[in-house]
Amino acid sequence: MFRDRLLKPAVFLDRDGVVIRDVNHLSCPEQVQLLPGVAAAIRLLKEAGYWVILITNQSAVARGYLTEDDLAQVHQSMQNLLAISDAKLDAIYYCPHHPTEGQGAYRRICDCRKPATGMIRRALEERRIDITESWLVGDKETDIELGVKVGLKSILVLTGYGEAHIVAVRESFPETLIAANLSAAVELVLRFNRRRQR
Repeated sequence: MFRDRLLKPAVFLDRDGVVIRDVNHLSCPEQVQLLPGVAAAIRLLKEAGYWVILITNQSAVARGYLTEDDLAQVHQSMQNLLAISDAKLDAIYYCPHHPTEGQGAYRRICDCRKPATGMIRRALEERRIDITESWLVGDKETDIELGVKVGLKSILVLTGYGEAHIVAVRESFPETLIAANLSAAVELVLRFNRRRQR
């Protein structure tokens, strides 16, 4: 299906506004709500042979709204909700830092806060990913900028902050695809995949 069968392509997903409802600095598991169609979309990607990997800036940790242990519980709640529909994220990477609003050691310029490439570089170190066949789906210009930096095909979804960022993304990254939501984005990914197999 893909050129190097030792490698698998990945779809990197932003979290808030793409996978779950954006509630502005989510801080507890009870706030986690999957967006409509997300579990089915992730399941389709897995069935098609993709790694499905979450990459998310979580400055709520830096700001003291929750701890990293709390964040782990939030992410476990998200995985539990996905599992109800037989879906699962293969990995979750997050950046807990903020360059100006962070507290203590969390206040710093790091190499993982999007659009920096640290989270994706870590994923590439830990998994056999075919980056040439991989995608990024996000709802902000910083997501798309990250995708362009590492050579991913990128999709802006109009859920979350997507509508507010669409003009900037079209101006700065005109090759970016636009989709209404994650389900529509996955349709684009799979359609592209089918064309490549012909």
